[in-house]
Amino acid sequence: MFQKLPVLESLNLSGCSHLTDRTVRALGKHCPRLTQVNLNHIPNISQEAALQFIFSAQNLDHLDIFDNPNITEEGRQILREYGEQRNVTIILSGLELQQDVSKTASMILSLASVGKCW
Repeated sequence: MFQKLPVLESLNLSGCSHLTDRTVRALGKHCPRLTQVNLNHIPNISQEAALQFIFSAQNLDHLDIFDNPNITEEGRQILREYGEQRNVTIILSGLELQQDVSKTASMILSLASVGKCW
């Protein structure tokens, strides 16, 4: 499919959970003009595929790969450093933020139930 889109510059595949490493590799190979890509909430993309993609996408200036459980802290650091070197905005966080939000929500619910007891 991407072979027919060599001039594609921006792509949002957010939440397309059926996509895999093969998709990301095809993007890197057949869409050399990509500048913005949103791959958030896609759990089937491996760290290796994400790294290969950013290294091959020479025109990329924005990558959103938020909430990918396969990217380790080491992988995040590599992406951060590479992004800084090439001036690419890379959105990585998600898991930690969601955990903090759920803890906060849980505390708020606990406080709300305490208030009902009075």
